[in-house]
Amino acid sequence: MDSVRLDGALEVRQQNGPVQLFGDVNLTDGRFRASARIC
Repeated sequence: MDSVRLDGALEVRQQNGPVQLFGDVNLTDGRFRASARIC
């Protein structure tokens, strides 16, 4: 089983409203970006 290198950053923002969650993950063979809004 090969290991996967994972580098990521996570940011949480809240400005007079719902909490917003932003994630940016870098993979060895690609890039994955995700954002979620928590009401």
